[in-house]
Amino acid sequence: MSSAQPQQRLSLKAFGVHIYLHPDQWELALKTIDLSALEELHFSTKGGGGFSQVQLKLLVDHIVDNGAPSSPLRVLNLTGTEMPSNDVTRELFSRLREKVPDIEVTGIKS
Repeated sequence: MSSAQPQQRLSLKAFGVHIYLHPDQWELALKTIDLSALEELHFSTKGGGGFSQVQLKLLVDHIVDNGAPSSPLRVLNLTGTEMPSNDVTRELFSRLREKVPDIEVTGIKS
């Protein structure tokens, strides 16, 4: 009997459809993602919007709370995401890179 392998890649895409989640729904969605084996995480939207500082903070907090000092997460793709270029965003990405030094973050428009 073989055991199920953890998900290594997860993509959430919305093309032409807006997916709106309330903060508590985002928190639940992000906290239920098993980061113990996840190597790639893709959030993709078309036409702006998408992942925000609030969701980025939730993700970073979840990685920190996960407690795995060597997270396998290597790619965070936020295609279509508009993120302000400010101190809050820089601090969040700094915290993310402290936790996952080799992570490649792509797809952000500033």
